[in-house]
Amino acid sequence: NSKELKILVASLESKNKPFDYIYSHSLGNIVKKANLHDRYYIFHNPISIQLNQGSFISKFIRKIKLKHRYDNENIVTVSDGLKDDLLEHGFKPKSINTIYNPFDFEDIKNEADKDDSSIPNEEYIIHVARFHHQQKRHDILLKAFSKSNLSCKLLLVGDGSIDETQNIKNIITQLDLQDKVIIIGNKSNPFPLIKDAKLLVLSSDFEGLPMVLIESLILDTPTVSTNCKSGPSEIMLDNLSNYLVPTGDIDILAKKIKEAFLFPPKINQSNIEKFHIKKITEKYLNLKKQK
Repeated sequence: NSKELKILVASLESKNKPFDYIYSHSLGNIVKKANLHDRYYIFHNPISIQLNQGSFISKFIRKIKLKHRYDNENIVTVSDGLKDDLLEHGFKPKSINTIYNPFDFEDIKNEADKDDSSIPNEEYIIHVARFHHQQKRHDILLKAFSKSNLSCKLLLVGDGSIDETQNIKNIITQLDLQDKVIIIGNKSNPFPLIKDAKLLVLSSDFEGLPMVLIESLILDTPTVSTNCKSGPSEIMLDNLSNYLVPTGDIDILAKKIKEAFLFPPKINQSNIEKFHIKKITEKYLNLKKQK
């Protein structure tokens, strides 16, 4: 609770020195009540997702509570899309900055070079995400893959509830894809699979900052993605923007999957340098100068 958090912070500061920053990634209400100094709230998902659930009354009450929590506070969003989403819904922060999630390029490449016995001995497309119908839209992915008529395999890396997993298996059966789709399950290190893939596909209806797109590009694996409200368009620049498709559009997704598979686009590594851990660290260290 907030009292325990305040005591913990005070104890840690008494043994060292006052913190320059205190970041809240998920305990917004507790951090607010604790009234911690130099606090920043980090947004990883669109505020609109929270505001669009439930009845009109529940939406109204939730927005009042969230505005009380975040108005006149220091905010960091992990994409410009999230920042725009917050401001479009009438929030008035004291400060707001976009700072992307950090990526250790060298570590990702080293992890990708490790052996993985689950890598198929044939060409494949990969999708890496938890099984969550309302966000990740495996149904759209599977229907688009079926419509692409490619002879390669599709690897699904991730897991979810029993119901979500069974739903995906049912769609695979309905589309007669049992021999073409491989459910790998969750992987602590998916990078060898991503590196060897011909293509990575993201089919989400919404994201904050889809990290798997960045990881794929770091490993020089082309991407096709839905152009959901925040994230993908900030990652897939220049020629890769041709492989952003409207959310929920099975036909265009199928077309772009086939196109990118047969004629892989070149990846400009300079476009993803902004996600490097060194650059992100500098942005966090410069936050106070921007206040």
